[in-house]
Amino acid sequence: MTGAQKQIAIVGCGNAAQRHASNLRKMSNAVISGCHDTRIEAAEAFALANESRAYETLEALLDANPDGIVICTPPSTHVAIAEVALERGIRVLCEKPLAPTTSECESLADARGLACAFKFRHLKGARVLRDHIAMGGLGRILTIRGSALSDLSMAGRWFSDPSLSGGGVLLDNGVHLIDLCHYLVGPTESVCATIMGGKRGLAVEESAAIQMRMHCGATAELFVSWEAPAPMPPLLEIWGTEGYATLGYNYQILDSQKNCVRAEEANGTCVWNEVITNFVAFVNNESQPMARFEDGYSAVAVAEAAYASAVTHMWETPSQYCTFVR
Repeated sequence: MTGAQKQIAIVGCGNAAQRHASNLRKMSNAVISGCHDTRIEAAEAFALANESRAYETLEALLDANPDGIVICTPPSTHVAIAEVALERGIRVLCEKPLAPTTSECESLADARGLACAFKFRHLKGARVLRDHIAMGGLGRILTIRGSALSDLSMAGRWFSDPSLSGGGVLLDNGVHLIDLCHYLVGPTESVCATIMGGKRGLAVEESAAIQMRMHCGATAELFVSWEAPAPMPPLLEIWGTEGYATLGYNYQILDSQKNCVRAEEANGTCVWNEVITNFVAFVNNESQPMARFEDGYSAVAVAEAAYASAVTHMWETPSQYCTFVR
C-alpha cells in the first residue's frame, strides 16, 4: 500500500548509515525499522539513537520483513548481503562501490530490485547539464576534467584494509567521478591510470590519476586523493565545441561566446537526502532508481581496468557485462 510507512532497515552502522538515518527520520512515508552490524555495540547505539531495534544477525533483520534495506558495510560484503535480501523480494540501496570487482557484481542472480547510492547524480545541476549536453548545447564534447580531493587519514579504518575495501581512494571516491562522467556523456571505452601510495603508508592507494577514452569520442582526466590539502574545486569541468560547464554543488553553463546560459548556487542541496528519497520512492513503486545495477557495475569495471592499467602501463578495456543505458 503506497500510503503506508515503508519499513527501511540499515545494515552497517557507520558514518554512511548515520547520514542515511538522519534523512530517513525526516520522512513521513518511511521509518527505520531495524539495524544490524557485526559490532553489536555499534548496532545497539545506532538503534537507541534512531528509536529502532538492533538485530544480532542479518537473517534476523531480514526475517522481520523490511520493505527495503540500505547497505552501508565495507564493499567486500555488499554483494552477499544484497543477494540474500533480493532473493526475499526486499529492495536494496547499496552504498558505493557495488563490489570490489566485476566478477563479484556478476554473482548477483537478479538485481532488478537494486539501487546504487551514487549521490552526485542528485546534484541540482547534474540533470540540467546532462539534458543540455544531450540536446547539443555544448556541441561535441571534447574533454572532461574532474577531481575529488581531501587530506584525510584512513589509517586504522576499513577503507585502508584491502581485504574489506578492495582498494583505496579509487574505489572510494573515484567511482563517484567515473559514474558522473557516465551519467553525463555515456560509457568508457578504455582506461589508463597511475596509482600512487601515500604519505601515510597504507596498504591501499591514497591518490590515483585516471585517463578515460569515452565512447562518445571525448577524453576524461580524473584525479582523486586522500592526501591533497586543497580547496574543493568543481567535481567536473566539461569542454565542448560550443561551450563549457562546471558541475559541483554549484554549477554553471557557458555558451561558445563565454556567455552564461545557466548557473545556480547550491542553496543547501543535500544529495544524501535526495538519495534516500529516491530509494523510498522506488520501494513505493513510485519511481525508478537514479542509479541501477548496470551503473554500479560500469563504475567498478572502469576502476578494475584502471588498477590493471597501473600494473601493465597500458590502456585497458573495462568489462562490459550488460548493455549500458544512459
